[in-house]
Amino acid sequence: MTGALLVVSWLVAFLMCLTVGRGTRSPVARSAAWRTTFIVATVAMVGVWAGGFATHLVAGWSVGGVLLGTFLGAVAATATKTGLVEDHSAPSPDVQDKILAFHRDPDLRYPRKLAGKRVFDVVVAGVGIVTTLPLWFLVAALVWIEEPGPVLFVKYSVKRGGVTFRQFKFRSMHYHAESLTGPVRSFPGDPRTLRVGRWLRRWHLDELPELVNVLSGSMSLVGPRPLRSVLVQGYLQEIPGYAQRHTVKPGLACIAQIDRYRLTPQERLRKDKVYIRRMGLRTDLTLLVRAVLTTLAGRRDRAERAEAPPLPDRGEAPDARDRSAHANVFYLDVLGELLRTGVLHRDMRILVVCGGRTDQEVLAAAGFRRVVISNIDATDPVTDFAPYTWSYQDAERLTYPDRSFDFCLVHSGLHHCYSPHRALLEMYRVSRAGMLVIEPYDNLLTRLGVKLGFGQEYEHAGVFCNRCHQGGVANTPIPNYVYRWTEREIVKTVHCAAPHARHDIVFIHKMRLPWTQLRNRRNRLLYRVVRVAQPALKVVEACAPRQSNNFAALVLKPDLPGALHPWLRHDGKGFILDDEWMTSRYSHQ
Repeated sequence: MTGALLVVSWLVAFLMCLTVGRGTRSPVARSAAWRTTFIVATVAMVGVWAGGFATHLVAGWSVGGVLLGTFLGAVAATATKTGLVEDHSAPSPDVQDKILAFHRDPDLRYPRKLAGKRVFDVVVAGVGIVTTLPLWFLVAALVWIEEPGPVLFVKYSVKRGGVTFRQFKFRSMHYHAESLTGPVRSFPGDPRTLRVGRWLRRWHLDELPELVNVLSGSMSLVGPRPLRSVLVQGYLQEIPGYAQRHTVKPGLACIAQIDRYRLTPQERLRKDKVYIRRMGLRTDLTLLVRAVLTTLAGRRDRAERAEAPPLPDRGEAPDARDRSAHANVFYLDVLGELLRTGVLHRDMRILVVCGGRTDQEVLAAAGFRRVVISNIDATDPVTDFAPYTWSYQDAERLTYPDRSFDFCLVHSGLHHCYSPHRALLEMYRVSRAGMLVIEPYDNLLTRLGVKLGFGQEYEHAGVFCNRCHQGGVANTPIPNYVYRWTEREIVKTVHCAAPHARHDIVFIHKMRLPWTQLRNRRNRLLYRVVRVAQPALKVVEACAPRQSNNFAALVLKPDLPGALHPWLRHDGKGFILDDEWMTSRYSHQ
């Protein structure tokens, strides 16, 4: 009877989820429908089991078979639609050939393979898979329940000799998270990450399937961490000697990963070269033990959060980490929406003014390919902005000709200028299609927040995060006045710059509560008050979106001559006054 219940549970869940999965609904709606159907099937079959248990037809422990059957049936149904492995980001043959070309250099020396290292890898990986197998099922279930679909993800990375291989991981991001962006590097606070994915990454449980790569011989237990092919191609072109880290097999653990998880490509290369010089079974065993201990203690996660950027870019809140993470989410959400609606596309030529590493990370996550990031702060290495171009530019005096770029962006930067309006007009001048402005917003709640100490009137925090050497007005140590915009100011400034035509200007608002700053205050009363008032603030955001504190303005330049004002016309050479319109309007006066 117990076996029959398991089979029936599997069949019921499979057929119900298979039926729901048909149709053309969006992936998000389909996942929600699958999850709901799985819950309904589970409840129904538990009800059947309860009836059998009450009549002594089945044992109490057989409820586990019911739960397992419904889960496996639901997974099997979703696999017919999405598969169990998400695999759609393979690099092009051209990218793979370019990577291989760097590794054909006759001066590139490959260390001899160590005797016993392969045996050590196979034995430890085999034992690791057997002992952690229950954890694999738990992780797979958690991933599937949060978002029904594939439970594994294939990352195309570079191994010894510059060869691209399929690196297996548990899926920690939303299904098709890279459908718009292509393969790009994730960043702290990435909104594409699943909730369970953040937990998996904290404890590195998403890397458990890499033990299969170790058994297959494409990876080792210890060695330089494998990186994605598209990233490696850029690093090989920009960093001399970068191919040296691919003279040995990539590994699960390495010096760079243990010492500090997030490193620049140059730092990673330097530490990997140290490992290659010292590698041996004793070194591997030491590093493997250190990797396990630091992972179990969560030290690498805490170090990563502690080192999370003081992305010096410019926001107005005192806490840089809280600011950057939430600003990234709003920034990426706005870009994603503009990509979905066709306002932007990834091949546009983009100029970022007052730019920095925040812009590089978000635009890379959004998948833009042709980007120039400009600033008057030249302290960051140019390679930090790869794969994009960096340019030294004063936002108030851009050296580019008119209409040089398709779109111009700024994120929390204009208020660092002596004249924010002049910088806005310069952005308008050099753009062809339009500009996106994400800046501090002026409204009643924002002013109240400044009075209560949540925001700043003058940006001392930005200067402090830069060791009191820069980060203020025009990147000097003098704290800048935080100029907060209104919709009317954007409209008036744009109309002054181009009085000949009508513009499409769209404003986007979203509320973000400064939880980190509230928690860090000595007086916890205000934190509790805001917690209680959070539902009311959500209502305020829905009913009065202009009281939100996140603000973006999309300015689309007019399509001429169709968008000309009626009192103007185009004579083939330029805009001239339409005498007939003027006469018809004012001849009676």
